[in-house]
Amino acid sequence: MERFGIKTFKMKNGERYCIIKNKKTGVPVFYPCLFITTQLRNSNESIKTIETQAGCIALFYRFLFIRNIDIEERIQTARFLDNNEIDLLRDFVGKRMRTAKVINIKDHHPGVCSATKYIRLTTIAKYLEWLCQLTIKNIDDGYREISYFVKKIKARRPKIKYRNSEGNVYKTIEEEDLDMLLSVIDPQCELNPFDKKVRHRNQLIVIILHSLGIRCGELLNLRVEDIDFAAQMLLIRRRADSIEDTRVNQPLVKTLERNLPMSDELTRLLHSYITGERKANIRKKKHGYLFITHKEGETRGDPLSVPSYHKIIYRLRSIDSGLSQLTGHKFRHTWNYLFSKLMDESTEYVSEEMQEKMRSSHMGWEPGSGTAQTYNRRFIVKESVKAALQLQDDIFKKRSGVSYE
Repeated sequence: MERFGIKTFKMKNGERYCIIKNKKTGVPVFYPCLFITTQLRNSNESIKTIETQAGCIALFYRFLFIRNIDIEERIQTARFLDNNEIDLLRDFVGKRMRTAKVINIKDHHPGVCSATKYIRLTTIAKYLEWLCQLTIKNIDDGYREISYFVKKIKARRPKIKYRNSEGNVYKTIEEEDLDMLLSVIDPQCELNPFDKKVRHRNQLIVIILHSLGIRCGELLNLRVEDIDFAAQMLLIRRRADSIEDTRVNQPLVKTLERNLPMSDELTRLLHSYITGERKANIRKKKHGYLFITHKEGETRGDPLSVPSYHKIIYRLRSIDSGLSQLTGHKFRHTWNYLFSKLMDESTEYVSEEMQEKMRSSHMGWEPGSGTAQTYNRRFIVKESVKAALQLQDDIFKKRSGVSYE
């Protein structure tokens, strides 16, 4: 089943690129690679978007291989996939392609989520429409058949729930769990789960995520030159396809560039790390990335990779059962919840419009994009619950004159 897959690599100019290849022969697959180049790369899509769509197409070619279908020959002879084959494709793309080492017995849905299945079928339909238009000689004569064929695939896509549904409300870290985390992550704490060589670095990572609410890509893209110690400002900058970044899987900044203020304590911790642990481990590596690998070996001093970042977050889950579902992005949701709480408790009135502008500015969102409401949802729900309970209490008091507190 793993006959087709994607390979991402870094070009000499720093650009990240990926191809779809036959894993057995190592040879790139012609039409999928042509699609990636002409339709994705030339449209200035990010490498993450290209990798996602390439993965969907590689999955499609696995299906074709298993079913012994020559899709190019089928299209050239106007024998498109029939309804049964499209149904089989729909079922195939709904499966998880990698089996987890640890199986969650509570997982009643071993397949992928509806959103993933939707993306896979959409990408495959897009690719097939392009392939049909490219390979069919008399495109005008076959346009209606192609259109009908593509529509049948799209019709198999599942309905996906709105991303801001109630199930996504509680993505913040509970206050007591956060207190526990910040206490244990102290380098001097005996319960600290990390080796002493990386404790200061990992503490700094957690504190930056918590106090600034930035994304993983933004954190791993930070360079020493982005820190203005005099002004106590941290600069978030976009550096896609940087030649200096040795990581093939380059962390990307998806938000707007911006300057973020730093507290005295955060400034002190950053200065201490740069002049201490980082200086001792950077060796002769000529790059300015803030967070680096401390592990002995050839990679020591290299920019911290995305997998290494996730390993740090995963290790934090072992601190307490309340942190068992911790992700780096939960710090971002928590920052927004605390911001909403601060605004609500402030004695100085700040309009809703101004609050959204302030939030969007700090998070790096386009003004008026509506993204602020996504991250403010838990606070809104909590306040609505308080209001509803107060209303019920008032109703009962009015009827009986008895307080139910």
